[in-house]
Amino acid sequence: MVAAGKTLDAGDAWPAVMVLYLRGDLAGASAVPQMVLPGDPDPDRALLAAWSASVAWARGEVAACRALADEALAGANGSPRALAAAHTALALLAAAEGDRRGNERHYALGLAAAERCEDRTQQLRIRTNRASQRMEEGDLTGALAELDHVLWRFTIGPDAHPNGLGLAHNNRAEILVRAGRLAEARDGFRAALTVLQRAGAAGVAYALAGLGETHEARGDLVQSRAAYEEAVAVAGERGFSQALVPALGGLARVLAASGDVAAAREAGRRAVAEATSLTAPMAYAAAGWAALPEDPAAARAHAGSAIELARAGRRPAALAEGLELAAAAVLAGGAAPAETRSAADNGRFATETGRQTAEAGRFLAEAARIWADVGDPVAAARVDLALARTGAGRAPIAARVVAEHRLRALGADPSSGTRSLAGDPAPRPRTGRGGGGLAGGGGAASPPPTAGGTQAVAAAGSAAG
Repeated sequence: MVAAGKTLDAGDAWPAVMVLYLRGDLAGASAVPQMVLPGDPDPDRALLAAWSASVAWARGEVAACRALADEALAGANGSPRALAAAHTALALLAAAEGDRRGNERHYALGLAAAERCEDRTQQLRIRTNRASQRMEEGDLTGALAELDHVLWRFTIGPDAHPNGLGLAHNNRAEILVRAGRLAEARDGFRAALTVLQRAGAAGVAYALAGLGETHEARGDLVQSRAAYEEAVAVAGERGFSQALVPALGGLARVLAASGDVAAAREAGRRAVAEATSLTAPMAYAAAGWAALPEDPAAARAHAGSAIELARAGRRPAALAEGLELAAAAVLAGGAAPAETRSAADNGRFATETGRQTAEAGRFLAEAARIWADVGDPVAAARVDLALARTGAGRAPIAARVVAEHRLRALGADPSSGTRSLAGDPAPRPRTGRGGGGLAGGGGAASPPPTAGGTQAVAAAGSAAG
């Protein structure tokens, strides 16, 4: 778009950065500001800084994003278009830092500014981003209403960038996944793919990862792996860090469920290495699911990291997944084979197994409450099935049948083998008093240790905000 060695005015440079960013050409967008000669602050330079801040955010360069966003806000000089772009970049930073109030405030200010100058592209972008943030916080109704408004208002007309429309379709499909409407979600991701591919946008990686997650929930692991692998390739090629980590996380889960543990662990390791503060909880959870088949202790350490980061960032869905992983790691904690144990060992094993079951039950019960609060029926049924498989409760067999029926009714496969459905442990021996409760093994259960050795006490209420 811009010839090498050419110098540009800021007024010509910022539209080039905007278009390249929206197409996902982050390398090209990063090169444009270097062609602009220094000058006094003005709205065009503020717009250049604001769109460059968004490029830095997409690449995971948080410090650069902060400096550029602050520069944009300071130099906007009352220009509503520049203010809209600056506040959007600051909203992205606030989301990454878990600052919900700051995120909402900057998006509100940005949207008001975009509406004042009738900038449809920025209105579409802000509303789509705001819907995504509401989904992360568990407000599925609000997120869906926001996106339905976007698609109704901006589908017709030449001045809204097709990347924005594609991401709106994608985010709506993500909400449908969370709402348990898997067939509709699959169709929504396919629609997003069509729009984004026609636009040549790197955001296609989001839609591919979403399609991978839908196939994963439905138990179609071959199709899921193919979608995740393509998403990783696209995001990696474009340097799109914010899309790369979710794709790597999904790929790690599916590879582990398919028995390719070495490749799964490599995908999990790469997810952690590429993660930003926004994507770190899902990256550590992915590394944990990948480690689970061979190294439950490492899985539990990753679960602790995921829980602490999700709790600090007020991300209930990530918190619930961390708790699921913690439960799975506890149950997979390992014991000597029965044929190698003495009678005394058997007694100690039974007591320890009871404690493990109780501890895992606490984590799963907490995760179930969070998923219910978030409004994700597939995840809630998945966790209920995992809880029933531990043998906890008064009627675990009946609970298992009910949970499997709920999953099938939602179009999900109870034997998909990912997340809490990894493996299918037989009910463990029950010892101690009061055989029907979650605490049946005696002893208080403690949360998993975090990477720093502290304990992550995760209450559903504290994570919902």
